[in-house]
Formats: sequence, structure tokens, C-alpha cells
Amino acid sequence: MIKEVETNSPADLSGLKPGDKILAIDGEDVTESDNSYVVELLRDALLNYREIELTVMNTVEYNIFSKYTKNNLSTDSRKLMI
Repeated sequence: MIKEVETNSPADLSGLKPGDKILAIDGEDVTESDNSYVVELLRDALLNYREIELTVMNTVEYNIFSKYTKNNLSTDSRKLMI
């Protein structure tokens, strides 16, 4: 879950908000991944000036979504390019 978004950062400008849950990075499901792995993927993209695609949900959407299924990420989520 995203805890903080720096003002005017690529994350902020793309619409990420505190409380958003990252579901996938470049199509790779990270819902069960360790936080340090997710941070590593994000840092790698930042350090290499590489654009990435994040699939995210806000906390309320994620809580509802996870009660039903985690197999349909594209229908119930937002995709953001950072």
C-alpha cells in the first residue's frame, strides 16, 4: 500500500494517492509480493529513467475486490503510466 506521495513527483502527477494498493507492475502481479520486492522494482525504474505501468486500486476498492476475486485486475482497477 502506498503510504506517502511526494508532491509534484511522477507518482503524484500520474494520480497515485496515499492508500492506493499496487496490484501489478508492468503486468506482473505483485499482490502477494514482499514490500521490499515492490520497492526494488519501483526504484529500478526510477534509477534507470524507465516508464512503468502500475495497476492500482484505492483501499476501499481493493477490500471489496479481494472478497470476490484477484483474477480480473484490468476490469476493476486503474492503470497509470509513471
